[in-house]
Amino acid sequence: MNTRSILSTLTVIVISSSISALAMAKDGGKRGERVIDRLDADGDGQVSLEEFQPGRRSPFGEADANDDGVITLEEIEERMMARHERRESAKEDKMAMRKAKFTAHFNAMDTNGDGGLSKEEIKQGIFNRMDENQDGYISADEVKRPRGMGKRGGRGQHRGFE
Repeated sequence: MNTRSILSTLTVIVISSSISALAMAKDGGKRGERVIDRLDADGDGQVSLEEFQPGRRSPFGEADANDDGVITLEEIEERMMARHERRESAKEDKMAMRKAKFTAHFNAMDTNGDGGLSKEEIKQGIFNRMDENQDGYISADEVKRPRGMGKRGGRGQHRGFE
């Protein structure tokens, strides 16, 4: 874990714990006045450091893993690693789902079961996906731009099957 990442994370934790209350207080509107009224314990129209309470959800509590009131470098590193592991796990799950979906589409198009797709099988597969009601014809209602395609069809247009 490099020092720059650790310092960035620590900075985010410290700043984010107070930024929401300060932003609301500085807007000068009624919302800011309500925040000042809520935080101003002694009624002097100002919020001192003693009166100041960070926003609803401070990241401090989440980062202080052992609840000792102090955030250590190790706790920050552990939190960063746990977050990284959750993201990687989610990516792996998403790729597994994509692979399963693609495999199902491929197998559905491989009508002769030889493990490969001929031009005719691809043509038939595309036709079948467009023929939503499976009546053997593509109507105007069934003609839709495939997801991810631009106004002109873009890449992936079914070239070679004119």
